[in-house]
Amino acid sequence: MKLNLYLATVNNYRSRAQEALTAIEIILNNPQSMSSDMDYVDNVQKWTTILVECERGIEVLHKYFGAQVEATQNAGQRKTDDPE
Repeated sequence: MKLNLYLATVNNYRSRAQEALTAIEIILNNPQSMSSDMDYVDNVQKWTTILVECERGIEVLHKYFGAQVEATQNAGQRKTDDPE
């Protein structure tokens, strides 16, 4: 359960980070696609903040729980590899 929750959380952060990168890329590379009354700088800052939060979240999870999760994965892998 811990492994699934950890992976779900990390994947959620990665998905949100990809969304932020895509939004920033669209704004910077094709500003004509955005509405004319949009504040481009505020939007880039908004998506950059989201990206930073996601990257930080992944780093913190990995720092405090990554070794535990990797040990759980390795133990589970050894069980499936052992012939009985």
